[in-house]
Amino acid sequence: MKRLLFAGLFAVSIALLGLLPCAATAEPGPWTVPSELFPLAPGETGPSVEAGPDGSITAVWMRGTSSGPGTILSATRDPSGMFGPPVKIGTGNTSLYSPAVVTGTDGTTAVVWSDYDFPRTAIKAVVRPPGGSFGPPETLVEVESPGGS
Repeated sequence: MKRLLFAGLFAVSIALLGLLPCAATAEPGPWTVPSELFPLAPGETGPSVEAGPDGSITAVWMRGTSSGPGTILSATRDPSGMFGPPVKIGTGNTSLYSPAVVTGTDGTTAVVWSDYDFPRTAIKAVVRPPGGSFGPPETLVEVESPGGS
């Protein structure tokens, strides 16, 4: 099952990279001092982080447990260096896994994750246009686990 989930997320990530122009490497510059974005609460995992072409940074992570309801959260740092508050971009009745974020050269940002609710697993995604907000989650693919009814 985990192999199927990984293969699904990998395929969706590759598909999203094909849909979104990939960002070029930024000019080299000095590293900033590390800082804590948000302390991870018990049951939170991640994050996945992506930089946009304008210098913004989007982080996504999962809140929940492997056996209970979960939430996918996102926070974005604007180009001036200020992170906004975390926003809920997805929820699930049971287990959510592996949120990943990608940003295209035009600033469009997509987040994908897996939503496992036995006997089915769905790969879900949200998209945020440049300067906009994330839209509602969409199911990209849904499969039933072997042995499910």
